[in-house]
Amino acid sequence: MQAIGTNQNAETIPLYGADGISALIDGSTGFQIESTDVAESNLSNALTYSIKHPLTYIISANQSPYDWYTSNISNQNNFLWCERFQGKGVYDPCPEGWQVSSNGTWNDFTTESTLYYIEGAQTSTGNTTVTNGILYKGIVWYPTPGRREFINGHLSYTGNSIFSWSSTCSGVSARNFYGYMGGITLSISFGRSNGFSVRCVQE
Repeated sequence: MQAIGTNQNAETIPLYGADGISALIDGSTGFQIESTDVAESNLSNALTYSIKHPLTYIISANQSPYDWYTSNISNQNNFLWCERFQGKGVYDPCPEGWQVSSNGTWNDFTTESTLYYIEGAQTSTGNTTVTNGILYKGIVWYPTPGRREFINGHLSYTGNSIFSWSSTCSGVSARNFYGYMGGITLSISFGRSNGFSVRCVQE
């Protein structure tokens, strides 16, 4: 995956079966993209579908609430991994002993302490490649994987930006940390059907 200049899109690499040889086919046992409406089917949400199809990226309609879980605001679920649990929720994707970062995790990040790097050199301009990232105080590396778009599932901003979900809900959206070549935004809201990375922290 490499994005040069203004081309911020990337491709999904093949997924392989348990034998490590056979490539899984898109649209069947491999990675696929599906809409919230199809995933919800006759239910009020897409949770059951997502459990049965773990390699499926569920996109939303281009309208509020922009949520993979449901297309109906009244059916949104803040208990999947948001902080209302007062701790780690059952659907938190992090391993045992770890949980999704809370919204305040990045409060001391600044443009001075969190520098952008291209191929190992600190800079603020240049090509956007998958080796790019930001370095916090010389000790924590954040690669710039970009994101999956909520409306079509395409990869974008690869090598340019990091979008990292927090465990904090914000109305119909959720908060995330956003870092890019030009700086950082400590907390910003995005629709929950966006495909962002997570940064696990110890419980």
